[in-house]
Amino acid sequence: MFFKKKEKFKVIKVYVLDEDQETIERPMLVNSILDLFESNLETPKDFDIGGPYGIRKGASCGVKAFKNKLEKKGHNDYYALSGITENDLGFEFLVDAVYKAHKYSELIIWFNPKKFELSFEMLIRKLLVNCKISYAYELELDSGLSFKSETKIKKGIFGGLSVTSSFENIKWIENFTVGEYREIYKWNFMSFAQLSKARKTSAKLNVKQIEDMYLVESGT
Repeated sequence: MFFKKKEKFKVIKVYVLDEDQETIERPMLVNSILDLFESNLETPKDFDIGGPYGIRKGASCGVKAFKNKLEKKGHNDYYALSGITENDLGFEFLVDAVYKAHKYSELIIWFNPKKFELSFEMLIRKLLVNCKISYAYELELDSGLSFKSETKIKKGIFGGLSVTSSFENIKWIENFTVGEYREIYKWNFMSFAQLSKARKTSAKLNVKQIEDMYLVESGT
């Protein structure tokens, strides 16, 4: 995505790691994501499926075709899904990715806060019905950055776009089991080990337990 006008977007990143991936119910989770947009934001206009689903590279389809393709082909053969309305909102769902010795799935949801509102807690509770979330947080990013890698989007002389690959924003995965986290943001969803580590550096944390995890609001 390349935005003509610089805007600040709210970006929510949700991770499911290692053995927690076994809890993902793909069809139900995708339905929850779509319902989240339909009920609380708006349905994206352009959808894509990474895998053998009949969408050529660089093309997209509408929500009806997106649902039909998944219904006919099933949910076992894709590695990524996305839905985007340019300059407004979107999501990207990456599954079975690998970083170092860890396997993970990543859901990124973004929206323009001037046009939409979305409760972080409500999103977490909705997604927990169909998977066990290992870690999640909400941050703000400039529209000139890739919401995935958080690196700058560059526009070439002939109109092409490029993004520098970077794994800086997921380096925490390597030491997740001992409480490593990305950063303390306004909203976080953390394990007990992460929360314990966070409390050593940030005193102003409002904490609510949800199942065996913790919704953490930073007051700093």
